Amino acid sequence: MKIQGVAETKNRRDINGKIVCADGKERVLPYGITTLLKAHRGNKDIVEIIFPESINSFGGGVFEGCVSLTDIVIPDSVTSIEERAFSGCKSLISIKIPDSVEFIGDRAFYGCSSIKNVAIPNSIIEIGRSLFNGCISLEEITLPDSVTSISNGAFDGCASLRNIFIPDSIDYIGFWAFKFCYNLKNIYYEGSHSDWKQIKIEKEGNEKLVGNIFERAKIHYNYKEGI
Repeated sequence: MKIQGVAETKNRRDINGKIVCADGKERVLPYGITTLLKAHRGNKDIVEIIFPESINSFGGGVFEGCVSLTDIVIPDSVTSIEERAFSGCKSLISIKIPDSVEFIGDRAFYGCSSIKNVAIPNSIIEIGRSLFNGCISLEEITLPDSVTSISNGAFDGCASLRNIFIPDSIDYIGFWAFKFCYNLKNIYYEGSHSDWKQIKIEKEGNEKLVGNIFERAKIHYNYKEGI
């Protein structure tokens, strides 16, 4: 005999999310909530978050300053990550953004100094202002074909960044986009040399792209395989 109530309760538990704190205590994020706002901003005890699959948006600054947060799992239900959502989460090591995400706000990962890698989905059109500013451990990044612009300060201060893959869909790179990227050695560009010349690149703060021969990173044209 099938007991509807029991089955439904079990399924609901399976799709709840949770917040895990450093002392081992857990708080349930119930299935059904769709947006998280700033209730957890600046909470220094949170180390892990698993979100329920009902979440579709992270509000501005929702986890800003959660300095102990090391791991997050973003479900495929999420379509937007608002500005400063994870800014200052300096213990966050890696993040996978699902293909469902269509918008990432400015400074969403500003100052996430432990992030070494991040996967940007092929649904993002713009790399926002100071999106990865101060991510000093970020070593390489691949921008998908959907991206058309890299905004001001997007990778400013990414001192460990060595390799970046840029698609030929890019038509604008803003001021200071790669400022203080001291170790940027290779730019793998999908298009030709003439295509590269068509990109509007703001010169200020982008010496690694348009500086003299001693400042510039090496640009690999017609690169198709990724890094």
